[in-house]
Amino acid sequence: MSVDRLSNMLSALNNAKMAGNSFIETYYSKECEGVAKVLKENGFLDEVKVFKEKGANHKRMKLVLTP
Repeated sequence: MSVDRLSNMLSALNNAKMAGNSFIETYYSKECEGVAKVLKENGFLDEVKVFKEKGANHKRMKLVLTP
């Protein structure tokens, strides 16, 4: 079974914006990071942060939405 992380990230951003949330955390992929950086350059996001939680074996991204 495959997961479309890019579609999941974009849906999460849309849902967060409609719900009035200021950020989301999502699974990391190079493709998602690239799209998130383009969204930041065009003013849709304020911050793109890639991190790895202690004890975790995968990276995550925190995306802060522009108010």
